[in-house]
Amino acid sequence: VELTLPTAIGNGGREIKIKRSGGTNLVTVSAASLEFIDGQSSFSLYSMYESVTIVSNGISWFVV
Repeated sequence: VELTLPTAIGNGGREIKIKRSGGTNLVTVSAASLEFIDGQSSFSLYSMYESVTIVSNGISWFVV
């Protein structure tokens, strides 16, 4: 399963929560074109019920 975040530009302060709640598939979260999440273009949720909160600073996304 792949999820692409909306652009961070113009979304300063926006918070997105993602949780892997079912199934056996890996969940990959990707940044919009040429953007980053904590310096990476993507990251994955491997474990069942794993969750993450991501916040935009208006330029990039950061895991908090």
